[in-house]
Amino acid sequence: MTMPGLVKVRSAKEEELLKIEGTGLAKVYPAEEAKSLFDIDLSGVENWQDWSVKISPGKDGFDISYFTPDKWEYKGLEFKEGELVNYKLVLPEGKGEYSKAEYEALQKAEALTEAIRRVEGGIERGCHRVALQP
Repeated sequence: MTMPGLVKVRSAKEEELLKIEGTGLAKVYPAEEAKSLFDIDLSGVENWQDWSVKISPGKDGFDISYFTPDKWEYKGLEFKEGELVNYKLVLPEGKGEYSKAEYEALQKAEALTEAIRRVEGGIERGCHRVALQP
């Protein structure tokens, strides 16, 4: 029961979440603003001040995703005992979507491909030197 003349005061966080819920649309905040409004702390992330945080209405409350300065989106972060165990990475411009395991495997494959190219390039340059000697 509310007493006549009393007004319920909402926090800035509650007001922002009500706006998002009311529109049904996601809203993107600079990391610094997300930190002050929602207590979302990205301080362990390199260049965190350049990141953005997207808050969207979800099935069970709100969904939160994080954007790098290059517009890579990390969403569905899953933690186990304080350790990040999974996420979905969405690359900009439809360039792909990866789970944490898929992305880590892709990085390893790209590194291996680059190492092979360097070795092959060295072999080719070495063969040309040998072939050019009188």
